[in-house]
Amino acid sequence: MHRTSLLLLLISVFAFSCSFDYEEATVEEELSEEIPDTVMLKFSQTVVEEDGSMIRLEAERAEVYEKQEKMIALGISFREFDENGELITEGKAEKAVYHTDTENAEFSGAILFFLPQEESTLVTDAISWVDETKRLSTPPGVAVLLQREDGSYIEGQELVADLRNMIVEFGKSVSGRIVLSESESEPENATSEAPGD
Repeated sequence: MHRTSLLLLLISVFAFSCSFDYEEATVEEELSEEIPDTVMLKFSQTVVEEDGSMIRLEAERAEVYEKQEKMIALGISFREFDENGELITEGKAEKAVYHTDTENAEFSGAILFFLPQEESTLVTDAISWVDETKRLSTPPGVAVLLQREDGSYIEGQELVADLRNMIVEFGKSVSGRIVLSESESEPENATSEAPGD
């Protein structure tokens, strides 16, 4: 996720109401937290960073909840480009919840992230991003598949990816296969199996 707050780029709609019935006012306040301040269909946004990198975000539906400081996007897809216009990351998910106060996010449903420069793809059903620590993690019981175009792959559960230090760890049920290149000491296309727990 980019560190730019998408909420600053949205046009907000405000509804004002008042009541002398304090009980009714409390109920209306509780209901207002469940009703989005802004709803956008076929949402599309391009964010350009100071260094020239940019991200293009699209969603079938986007809902903004100002009091809860979050945006919910459904049918989301994005493409991230570096300052030279090269594609860095491409991804999609059925749902994303973006917290504008912390810039954290949770993705769910048919998640696919593709990193063309690494020739790698990540596939899972639920994953969270913590902006402060630059970490991706999956909840317990959720399977994750990391695969490369050369046929190498690793799958498991309880993924923690520290993108600041480029360290990826699995907590359990890990298995995979490594395809060695011609430069490796073993014959071409040799494989190494990593059985699960």
